[in-house]
Amino acid sequence: MSMLTLDVGCGERKHGGLGIDVRLTPHVDLLASTYFLPFKAEIFDKVYMFEVLEHLENPSGALREVGRVLRRAGTVEGSIPNPYWCGRLLRVIMHRDLEEQYTSCEHINAWTISELRHLVHRCRLELRSCRYGDSGFYKGLGSLVQLLRLNRLLKAITNHQLLFQVRKP
Repeated sequence: MSMLTLDVGCGERKHGGLGIDVRLTPHVDLLASTYFLPFKAEIFDKVYMFEVLEHLENPSGALREVGRVLRRAGTVEGSIPNPYWCGRLLRVIMHRDLEEQYTSCEHINAWTISELRHLVHRCRLELRSCRYGDSGFYKGLGSLVQLLRLNRLLKAITNHQLLFQVRKP
């Protein structure tokens, strides 16, 4: 039996089999709300949610809905922006406008690791792992930081994202 996967908020890059989003792109298979997934309960083995939760007015409701369509022992892999990332902090300190990708214009939530753990627990899911990391353009920047050995000292501020894995008990 093959693993059935869902990418919630896939946008411009789809991970796994079926991609859903509220905006149509070439990678979206189905337009659907994260709060009302049009699937039977406990159908997916894995759900991806990369850079989604920070955009939602009700992230708890979305996680509960994802938990509904996730099979027992199924996993959610995702990421959220790191609120302590130095690029964001430097712009604030220097009183510079944040570029569109860093603004709260679309990002209406932010979590630390302990806050993310609490959010996930409230939704009756288990946070299996959470670590600072980078992807896309920021992976190259992260490699430079790692080469300079700054990431060991300043891990929380030199990585752009919090990468997490959640499990349904």
